[in-house]
Amino acid sequence: MARLNLTDLPPELLTEICSFLCCHCLELQSTVFSPVTAQSDPDHGQAQPRRADLLSLARVCRVLRGVAELFLYHSFHTSRTSDLYFFVRTLLDRPDLRLRVLDVDVGPSLVHAGDPLLARGRPEDAAELVESAEHAALISLLLQLVPNVESSHLHLPLFKAFPDLGRLESTHSPMLSLKRLAFTDLKRGFILDGTSPILRLAPNLEILRCHNCDDVSKVFLATLGRKMPSNPRPLQALAKLTLRNTSLTAASLLHLLEAVGPRLSKVDIRRSIGRQSRGYYQSLGEPKIEFNEVVTALQPWSHSLQELSFSMHEIDMILPRSPDHFAGVHLLREFRELRSLRTPADCLDFHGHLGRREDALAATLPPSIRELRLLGYSSIVPGLQGLARAFGAGQFAELQRIEVDHPAFEAGQLQLEAAREVREVAASFWPAGVDFVIHPKLGDFDSQ
Repeated sequence: MARLNLTDLPPELLTEICSFLCCHCLELQSTVFSPVTAQSDPDHGQAQPRRADLLSLARVCRVLRGVAELFLYHSFHTSRTSDLYFFVRTLLDRPDLRLRVLDVDVGPSLVHAGDPLLARGRPEDAAELVESAEHAALISLLLQLVPNVESSHLHLPLFKAFPDLGRLESTHSPMLSLKRLAFTDLKRGFILDGTSPILRLAPNLEILRCHNCDDVSKVFLATLGRKMPSNPRPLQALAKLTLRNTSLTAASLLHLLEAVGPRLSKVDIRRSIGRQSRGYYQSLGEPKIEFNEVVTALQPWSHSLQELSFSMHEIDMILPRSPDHFAGVHLLREFRELRSLRTPADCLDFHGHLGRREDALAATLPPSIRELRLLGYSSIVPGLQGLARAFGAGQFAELQRIEVDHPAFEAGQLQLEAAREVREVAASFWPAGVDFVIHPKLGDFDSQ
């Protein structure tokens, strides 16, 4: 039997093989966007081996190189300033490759890859400042060379060392293909205003993800170029907003949402640790965003919002909550398109500060709700019982799934009794076809 070589395969099959080795093509096939820096994505380790396999395939022969090279530059991931430099130099020397770059992920340079908590209290030394300036200049140049980029994740150095970003708009045409954008500063946190030169170049942006965003100033909308109220909002096409480890206040969130258009359908906010602790750019004692403030701020999108997730560190959930923390939560009832809600139980009025405990869910959730996920057993039973009665009476006809997570800080006999009561309430939902799941330990509350 004659041996079959790779060069004997039809071009269609070779293209399929290369697409499997291309991280960008795999991401499109899975329809999942996740920034792939080593610190934020456990799958990042697969990116470089796949690229190495694709490069090896391109070196087999001229025929395979012609097919593989089409995919070799689809996705570029690096955390090394030296790799970033050589990639930029390659694009400068090979203009034909610039249109092929579709995904850019520039992680933190090695200088910035230390412990973020320790780094917050330590000033940069001279080497770090030089590295930061080089990294920033290369990022700015790279963005000018990839007009067809569709997704990008950028680790941001200190903005005082980011001089070239301000000249982006005057030297670069809009990146019309850019749909997914993520900003991260694993070291200190950042002010979103500093990313305005990039955001202004992405009029079709659909997904924005920020990790360690500490503040959004009141002039953010102006920095995006909106001068008149009659002008369209700069982030007109934004559909999903994710804020991880954020120190934003209610005012900062409002400043950000002023730039968002009417298509917003998914919001995911994970607050950083400490209710009154300050971020690098935040003034001392300024409280971070609360769940009721998020609900109030999102009122203009009550007709479009489909998924809302809010989480905080467990230390914050231990602290007592006043009735002010629940003011405005009832506005959730007006979100007629809301399908999924994920929040700590302490963010809802299960203790009856502003009304009956039995109405904590039935009088708060919109009829459109399909999935409800709560973190915490304590005090939620009366609210679940009220929801069960409302569900039995024909309300919440769309309800399909309820999940309750057990946080690590809840322990002891009282919590065991609360867990038993939750299981009893769950039994009343099961016959009606509602998937009621109880997690005995803290689950992956931040999974999507």
